[in-house]
Formats: sequence, structure tokens, C-alpha cells
Amino acid sequence: MKQFILLATSVLIFGCSTSKKLPTTQVETLNQKITDSPVFEKGFTGLVLFDPMTNQTLENIYGDKFFTPASNTKILTYFATDHFLGDSISALRYVIRDDSLIFTGTGDPSFLNDEFSENDKALSFLKSRKEQLFFTASNYNDASYGKGWMWDDYPYSFQPEKSAFPIYGNTVTFKKESANSVVEIIPKYFQNKTTFVEKVGQSSVIRSEKFNKFKVNLKAITRFPYERKVPFVYSDSLFVKLLSDEIGKPVTLLENYSFSKEDSEEIYSTHADLLFQKLMQDSDNHIAEQLLLMCSEQVFGKMNSGDFIQLVKDSLMKDLTEKPLWVDGSGLSRYNKITPNQNIYILHELYKSTPFPTIKNIFPTGGVNGTIENWYSGNPPYVFAKTGSMTGVHCLSGYLETQSGKQLIFSFMHNNYTIPLSDLKKEMQVMLEWVRDNS
Repeated sequence: MKQFILLATSVLIFGCSTSKKLPTTQVETLNQKITDSPVFEKGFTGLVLFDPMTNQTLENIYGDKFFTPASNTKILTYFATDHFLGDSISALRYVIRDDSLIFTGTGDPSFLNDEFSENDKALSFLKSRKEQLFFTASNYNDASYGKGWMWDDYPYSFQPEKSAFPIYGNTVTFKKESANSVVEIIPKYFQNKTTFVEKVGQSSVIRSEKFNKFKVNLKAITRFPYERKVPFVYSDSLFVKLLSDEIGKPVTLLENYSFSKEDSEEIYSTHADLLFQKLMQDSDNHIAEQLLLMCSEQVFGKMNSGDFIQLVKDSLMKDLTEKPLWVDGSGLSRYNKITPNQNIYILHELYKSTPFPTIKNIFPTGGVNGTIENWYSGNPPYVFAKTGSMTGVHCLSGYLETQSGKQLIFSFMHNNYTIPLSDLKKEMQVMLEWVRDNS
């Protein structure tokens, strides 16, 4: 049985002032419930509960210990990028030289992405131009994958490659409406890169590790309508081919050509909050990574996630005595490490800078939408929080509204558990309902 120690004070590591804690009986009851839980005993659990109105820590269990956060990392990404991005997202930058229009990407992930089907401003702009079109990616200075990503996740939709100018979400979509219909492939460019097989016991779509070669296994497609997204191997030369096909005129790749932001014009695409909603509610990894690149491009004129993360740690997190180990935007990497206290700090900063109705609109809502649509339901909803899950990891951090009308901030983190995830979530729900009803 783990032995948890109630903190004698409520000072968080980032130095918040303190006031009276909840009545001792209430704090001890929550602490004891977690301590005695046979579910939480199967792993390593941390919980911090914080009242932002009084700057008091109501509970702190292993709040200063580092956990693998998984997609709780997206809380940091949202916090940082919301600070640096404007309301509208820049889709591309361009300059005109004689009869040539030279453009570059800004990292915007919404271009020709079916999740943002109403966003066609950049596409319409490029189609309408009479100049010769040239594309340069000289402002991109990053790798295709983040540090510590799993190499064998390359064929899964949750791990598309990063790039200067994403197109179709950097994925190929395979669709089949019925048993008698043909497989539709979007974009059509990949039709001649695809072969069809009929084998039992294999995945429905198989991609070569290093090449854009796909196999569709018709025997594995048994439920309709069927849709599967598979990342493609991105390159700048492939981008101009895909774009040329889409706009119906040639786009030429320029190597080693650059222009300054000051000399260029911008075309804007979607509203930033739409990206943030997809980031937080759907836990979209590709959007997470591209948001960091977009901010880096705005600040430095170059796209590099690591440089932007370091800037955020040096500026927005300067009051933290110990910084998170933060390496990517999505949380795909197990190199990420963060403490519950650090999560509380970030969530508190968001709470101070962002209207709470906006936070509730961006974060997943328990029983309503996002990754907690089937959990933490209430009437009215009471949990607005981001999940983070991978093998042996499940975290939930965000905001909780109590029956007494308080708005609390919490970070509930679990690592190295060996029980079914559903059992862990059920026990977490019991604890959060108790906080809702007793705080």
C-alpha cells in the first residue's frame, strides 16, 4: 500500500500564496479514499487540486513527482500557442517577382484538410493567380518526426509527418461506401501507388515503411461505410505535385530560396479557436505539432519546434522553479515529463488570461464531447479537462465546477498501471464526483 503524506502547507512549487485549506476532515477523506483505493494501488498516482480564487492547494499527492503526460502535453501546446498566435491563422506568405509568385508555408495544418472543409481561402488564392507559381520551403528547419516517437507507428493516422506546408493533413484517405462500391482514394495521385489484395488476417491498409506504396486488403474491409486515413511520406517535391494536381496548373519547387516576412504578404485561413478545439477535444497530434511550428515561424521566421519550446520555457514558464521536460507538441514522445504541480501552474495561467466560457468551449466536456464524451457526465456538466493516454499512462487535467459553485483546477495523473483502463477511469470518476459534491 502506498503511503501518502498530507502536506502541512499549501505552497505550490511556483510560489502561489496560500490561505485556509478545506476543513481537515474533507481533505483527509479525499486523501484516504485515494490512498485506500485498490485500483490506484496498481500503479503510480498523483493528484493536485487547486482553488484559483483563493490560491490554495486543497490536495497534493505526489504533486512534485514527474509523470509521463501523454496528450496532457497538449495543455502546454495550447497555453503557449494561444499566447503567440492571433485570432486568424496565416495560411501562406508570398512575394511577387516580375511574372512569378513565390510562396512558402507557415505550418498551417488546415489546407485541404477535410476536417476544415469550409477553409478554401489559400486554395482559391492560388487558383486565381495569373503569375507562375513557385514554392520554397527554406523556412523549415525541423525533422519529420518528433524526438522519441515510435518508428513503427508510421502507418497510423495519429502520427502524420510534420512539414512546412501540410496538405490533406499529410494523409491518404481510403473510402468504401458499400460492399459493392469501389475504394475511393484521396488524393487521386496515390491511386497508382496502391495495389489491392484479398488476404485474411491482415490490416485493411498496409503502407511501405519508407515509400508511398500502399496495399488495400479487401478481405479486411467488412463494415461500411469504411474510411481509413494513412500518413504518406512527405517531401517538398511531392507537395508541389499534389498541389499542381489540385489547382490544375504547375507549381515549381525552388531550392534554397528565401524572403523575409517584412517583404511578404499573407493569406489567412481559419480561426485559431477551430484549431484549438480540434487540438483539445479530438486530441489531434498533427495539429499540435503544426501549432508549434506556426508559432516558431511567426517568432523566428523559421520553423523549429525545439527552439519555440525553449522560448516558452524561458518566458511564459519563467516563474517555475523546475521546468517540464517538454520535447513535442502532441505528447507522442515518452521523453515528455511533467509534474501535477506544473500542470496546475499552466492551467492556472490559462485561467487568469482566458475567459472561463472560452476554456469550457475549447476543452473536452465530460459527458458531452471530445475524449471524455462517455465519462464524467453530469447535469450540468462539471468536468472540462484534457486526457492523455498511452500504454500504462492515463492522465486527466483541467477544470471542475462544484455543486457549491466553485471553479477548481486539478491534475490527476497515473503511470505504470497494469489494470484495464476502464477500471481506472471508473475510479477516477468516483473521486471527481466526490470533489464536485463535497468541495
